[in-house]
Amino acid sequence: MRKILFPVLIVFALLLSACGTAKTATTAAAGLDAAKFATDWNDPAIAQKVSADQAASDKLGKELSQAYQTGFGTPTLIINGSPYMEQRSVELLSLVVNLIKNKNPAVQQCPATIIDTTKDYSATITTTKGDIVIDLLEKVAPVSVNSFVSLAQNGWFKDNAFFVVRDQFAMTGDKTNTGLGGPGYAFKDEIDPAYTFDKEGVVGMYNFGPGTNGSQFFILKAPLTALSGRYTIFGVVTQGMEVLKNLTLHETTQDLNSADKILTMTIVTATAPSTNSNTVPSGPTPTPATVPSNPTPTPAPYTDSQTPCKPFNILDEILPPSKVKIPDVTSADWVKGPADAPINFILYTDLQCPFCAEADPIINAVVKAFPNDVRLVFRHWPLASLHDKALQAARAAEAAGKQGKFFEMAEFLFTNQAEWSAKSAADFTTWLNGKIASGTIK
Repeated sequence: MRKILFPVLIVFALLLSACGTAKTATTAAAGLDAAKFATDWNDPAIAQKVSADQAASDKLGKELSQAYQTGFGTPTLIINGSPYMEQRSVELLSLVVNLIKNKNPAVQQCPATIIDTTKDYSATITTTKGDIVIDLLEKVAPVSVNSFVSLAQNGWFKDNAFFVVRDQFAMTGDKTNTGLGGPGYAFKDEIDPAYTFDKEGVVGMYNFGPGTNGSQFFILKAPLTALSGRYTIFGVVTQGMEVLKNLTLHETTQDLNSADKILTMTIVTATAPSTNSNTVPSGPTPTPATVPSNPTPTPAPYTDSQTPCKPFNILDEILPPSKVKIPDVTSADWVKGPADAPINFILYTDLQCPFCAEADPIINAVVKAFPNDVRLVFRHWPLASLHDKALQAARAAEAAGKQGKFFEMAEFLFTNQAEWSAKSAADFTTWLNGKIASGTIK
């Protein structure tokens, strides 16, 4: 596990430059003027700008490498001020965007002890498909049950979606509906080897790693013993299994309007009978089943055995404070998206870099999916020692930018990188001028 999971979230205003407004790409209706492009491509001012960008990016790369004790190169993606150091995928980046958009909804504090373990607690979850009744195991997992009861009484679960529903389980308890949300605190594991995920109806706390339990929980629709020892069991369904199994199958990538929701949750307290030991009946030995995947790497575990609860927000793990100041957005940058977007992607990239070509459609897909929320800032980082035409390609994008087609040229060069990358500098010039003259770049 890498210690740094994802970039930092800092005040958006820090990314706005006091010296001017960044250049916003505009799309012209016609193709590029070939003669103007050829002139601009050889403009010393453009060459000077690209060289300055290269020097600034090299400097930042060295600072990042020293600060994080790992190599940085192209592409480097910065999200709201800090380097994104995990897998680049549309699904994962979309989750991060949604998490930032829904940051800290009604954050709770570690709850006071409100349950009495001499009493018996149950929860009635009224869903869009009907009621599910859970016997809470307050003697087995008192911290988990105490948190669950406190959140329920505070209305935390109202309107929560069952954001993941598969054949074997249903998951809910996340107000962000991303699988990354929580109440603002985390508490210790309460794993008892006598309690296993060996039957339908077992209720477990979801976590991001040891000691990171929060508000998310899941209910088994079928045995899933691979989860035993990894997640706290704090309840068992006593009524409503048919309702659970009737919940609409759903994934975080789907429209939430299609997901079933929790309408209300009611906690019932009764004097526990003397025979009540919170025992879960044993079930048949199941075959191994698929473990629900965790969309993020495991953060540092919570190991404080003296205090069962601590402040915790997964967004602070995903977006920790940056170790390096990222240069503010200036008028020299090329941007795509609204200036007031709450989320900024700053991409340091090399148009001849194969990994950059792979990342480009992913980044653009996320920007397109969140047109009002994400702004893309493009910065050249031509690694000329590795890529012989990196500077030449960067100057071509700048020249196209003179005609309002910076991003169109960048996308064209990334898409066709395999075709031109192996050419000589002279052949690349001829090839690109020919594409422009034929109106290929729109």
